[in-house]
Amino acid sequence: MQPLEIPRLIFRKTHKSHVTERDICPHYFQSYESLTTDGFQPRKDLAPWPYEIPIDWASNPYSDRNWQFQLNGWRKVEPMLEKYFQKDDNAYLLEAIAVALDWQSFNASGAENPFAWHDMATGMRAARLALFLDRIFSKRVTVPDGATEALLECASEHIVRLRDETFISKGNHGVFQVFGLSLLASVALGPMANRACQAYCAKMFRKIMKQGYTDEGVHKEHSPSYHLFTTDRILQFNPRRVADAATADLLARAEKLGPWFVRPDHYVSPLGDSSGKGRRLTGAVKLAHLASGRSFAVADLAKSGYAIVRSDPNAEHQPSMLTVTGSWYSNAHKHNDELSFTLFEHGEPVFIDSGKYGYQYDDKRAYIVSAAAHNTVSFRDPAIEVGRPSRKGSFLHLITQEDDGFVVGGEVERGAYSHSRRLLYCPEKHLHIVDTVQGSEGAEYATSLHFSHELEPVLLPDGFEVRLRCGKLIRGTVEGADLQLARGETGPMLGWESVDYLKLVPTSTVRAVFSDRKVAWRIDLN
Repeated sequence: MQPLEIPRLIFRKTHKSHVTERDICPHYFQSYESLTTDGFQPRKDLAPWPYEIPIDWASNPYSDRNWQFQLNGWRKVEPMLEKYFQKDDNAYLLEAIAVALDWQSFNASGAENPFAWHDMATGMRAARLALFLDRIFSKRVTVPDGATEALLECASEHIVRLRDETFISKGNHGVFQVFGLSLLASVALGPMANRACQAYCAKMFRKIMKQGYTDEGVHKEHSPSYHLFTTDRILQFNPRRVADAATADLLARAEKLGPWFVRPDHYVSPLGDSSGKGRRLTGAVKLAHLASGRSFAVADLAKSGYAIVRSDPNAEHQPSMLTVTGSWYSNAHKHNDELSFTLFEHGEPVFIDSGKYGYQYDDKRAYIVSAAAHNTVSFRDPAIEVGRPSRKGSFLHLITQEDDGFVVGGEVERGAYSHSRRLLYCPEKHLHIVDTVQGSEGAEYATSLHFSHELEPVLLPDGFEVRLRCGKLIRGTVEGADLQLARGETGPMLGWESVDYLKLVPTSTVRAVFSDRKVAWRIDLN
C-alpha cells in the first residue's frame, strides 16, 4: 500500500463545515465537572485518575487493559466535547484539541505505548480528528501556531493505518474504524482521494457486516450485548455513508432482532460477555399457539445459534423467557457455553448465566468463560477445559412443539466428548432437560444449573427445591446422577455470578455428576 499524503493547502482556502455530534458518536459517561475536579474516570468501578498535560499515555495505574484502551481512545476529551456541543464555546473544543496534540507529541517521540494503535481506539480518534480539522478548516476555531500541522500529521498516520485492510477488525471494532476513516477522509482528503477512500470504506463495511452478522441478522460475537451495542452504534453513525442496499437490509434485520434478547424486566439476557439493560420487545409479533390454547412469542434463530421462547411482549404480565445459545464463529467474546440456556420465570431470573465479569486475563475470567460456569455439560472437575467445538457455526436444531411445550435441541462435538441436549419447555409449568454424552470410558461429567445469586436452593435426595422471591416454589429431580451444591467456592472456582464489571458474588450451583451416557432433569416450575 502506498502511503497517502494529505493535501494540506486546499482546505485553507475554503471548507464547508459538515461534521456533527452524531457523526463522531461520542460516549458521555463522565461529566466535565467530574473530569476537571476528580480526574479521568471512564468506568464507575475504577477510581478517578488525576492527570495534567503532558500525559503519560502508556500509563496503566489499575493494571486494566480496558482502561488503557479508553485512555488511548481519547475518552478523556468527550466531557469537553459534550460542553462544546451544549454551549458552542470554543474553549472546550480547544481543551480537547490540546489533549489530542499531547497524544500526538507523546507517540511521535518514540515512547513505548502498547495501546497507541489499538484498532478501535484508532477509529475513535479518527472521528475526533475529523471534528477538529473540520472546525479549523472552516475557520470556526483558531488554534495556536503549529497545531494544524501537528493534527494533519496525526490524521495522515491514522488514514494510512486505516487504509491497511489487515488492520481493520471484522468485529465490532471495525465499525469504529470504518466510520472514523470515512469521516476523516471527508475532511482531510481532496475530492478524488476522498472518493477512493469512501469506496474503500464501503467495501470494508460490507465485509464487516457479512462476517459480523448471520443472514438472519444475528451478530456473531456470541453475546446479546454486542448485538445491541454494534447495531446501535452503526445506526448512531450515518450508515448511508457506507452502506449499499443489501447491507442496509441486513442492518434492518439486526435492528429488528435486538429487543428479542432483552428480558421482560429490561435486562439483556446475560449470555457471553453481556450485561446491562436494553429496549424491551414491543409491537406486532407473530405468536406460536400451543395445544392448550396458550400463545407465546418465538424467535427460532437456530440457524444462527439462538432459540428464544417468551411471553407475549404485548401482554401486561410477561412472566416467562427461555433463551438457548449454541454457536461458535470466532473467539470474540466467546464463552464455552454451547447448548447452555437462561430461564426467566414467574417474572424473575431463575437459571442464570454467570455473566460477563470483564476483560482481565485472570483466574476469575478463566472461570467465567469456562463450561463449568454455564448451564451446560462440563467435566466433573471444573478446572479441566472442555475445549472448543470441532467445527464452527450453529449447533442448534429448529424449534418444534410437543406435549404442549416447545422443544429446543442441539449437539456439539468436542475433542474430549460429544454432547447432545433436548429441552422441553412449557412456560410456567415445567422444563425437562435430557443430556447425552459420549466420551472416554471412565470420564466423569457434570450438568449444571446456576441460580440467581438471590436464590438459595436446597438439595433433596433426588433433586432440589428453591423458593423464588415471588413466593413460588420450584422443584427439580434428576435421574442417573449424583448431586452437588456449590456456592462461592475458590479451590477451584465454582458458584459465582458477575453482577458488575470485575465484580463477582457467590451464587448457588447445583451439579448433577454422572459417568453414564445420559442424565435427565425434570423441573417443576409451579
